[in-house]
Amino acid sequence: MLKQLPSFPPRDCAPKAPLIKAPPLVAEYCGMRNLRIKDCSQTATGTMKDYRSVEIIRHLEGLADHALFFQITYGNAGYSLGFFCDRYNREAGDAKFAVLNIVDKNTDPAIKERLRRVSEVVEMDLSRGTISTEQMEGIAFASASFKKMPKEDRDRTYVIDVELFGMMFPKKGLYRQLVDEVAKEDAALVMMPIGSGELYMNFQSFHPFGEQLLKNPHLESRIRGACVPGNVLCPTSFPSLAADKLVVPSSRFRPVSAVMDFVDDASVMEAQAVLSQAGIKTEPSAATAFAALKALRLRDDDAPIIVVNTGCGLWPGIMRP
Repeated sequence: MLKQLPSFPPRDCAPKAPLIKAPPLVAEYCGMRNLRIKDCSQTATGTMKDYRSVEIIRHLEGLADHALFFQITYGNAGYSLGFFCDRYNREAGDAKFAVLNIVDKNTDPAIKERLRRVSEVVEMDLSRGTISTEQMEGIAFASASFKKMPKEDRDRTYVIDVELFGMMFPKKGLYRQLVDEVAKEDAALVMMPIGSGELYMNFQSFHPFGEQLLKNPHLESRIRGACVPGNVLCPTSFPSLAADKLVVPSSRFRPVSAVMDFVDDASVMEAQAVLSQAGIKTEPSAATAFAALKALRLRDDDAPIIVVNTGCGLWPGIMRP
């Protein structure tokens, strides 16, 4: 049985993104004086995915002797989960968490190399779309990570689709800690990017105002999602090329009552340039939220506004050594 750690993760890598006052350049760009940034670029792997990774491990540490996680990843989610599973294994000594990351064959070589440090990587042609859970399960059972386990351990191994796992615990939510940290600030507006919709659904389900909104859809929303053409919520034959991580053709987490703000590639790249100049690390998908906030042209008063910077993670040129 896994040795359950009394406190995981250790303090040096616990996901607690700081809430910072927006640099003047960013505040001016967005047209907000009282703008704050929940800056997930400052977590252990530089992405909001760290919150999800830690919750997954916490759910499993007392339940499974062994677990093999599999998922399709652009890089950030895969590296984050691999990083924390590796850290857990080393802290616990006898823990047996493994990660199988499925990536497109054209993924940046630097990202694939980083993923291989903490996980097994399988390259495929994903240009025609994602593959089914059944196909991914077949890849997982045929993987080196599974085959190298002693036979007696394989029978006690949970083989887990990471995205489906998030739906198994709807009353807890894998981003609930992040939601709680933002909710206590009682902001007049919270803006975040929407890709698959999992983060937004957590805000909708666990933020006090989000819960009220679900009960009364006529309330003016204080939780908004920023997105790009090509997402399941905005199908188009001309999807975004800049924020391609948000171009999700289908989603198990489709937000049922999302208040959406769509932005084009030029706006996304402009926002990322401003953020970079101000010292805020983002990838284009994260910059989408800032571009959408600027486009809203809200009345500039003292009402607190929070933007969730989902981070930079393994974005080329920004990833950590």
